[in-house]
Amino acid sequence: MEDYSGIREQLKAELNHVFERDQELRETMRRKDPAGNLSFEDLGTEGEFDDVLDSLGERSRTELLEAWNALQRMDRGTYGLCRSCGKRIHVDRLRILPSTEYCVECAAKLEGGPRR
Repeated sequence: MEDYSGIREQLKAELNHVFERDQELRETMRRKDPAGNLSFEDLGTEGEFDDVLDSLGERSRTELLEAWNALQRMDRGTYGLCRSCGKRIHVDRLRILPSTEYCVECAAKLEGGPRR
């Protein structure tokens, strides 16, 4: 059985970082022109800004969920097993991509790319 304690701490730090970033985005959205004093010319730029903030918020939620799921797999004893083939994911891959659910070979198949 692999010792994933360092990776567990990495995932917890990632959860905290993403949560803080998401909170900052939410605060930024709350502070944006609460009185609604934007000019017509500003509306296009403001809409683009909203799209970027919304996208970043969605990505933050995805990252939070991925890290949380990885920690849950650790608790269940299934962390480090490929979701597709069931083989052990190399620990070096897990250190680089701690939330990954796939070994290199299965990830390449899913992405349609060459194996590394």
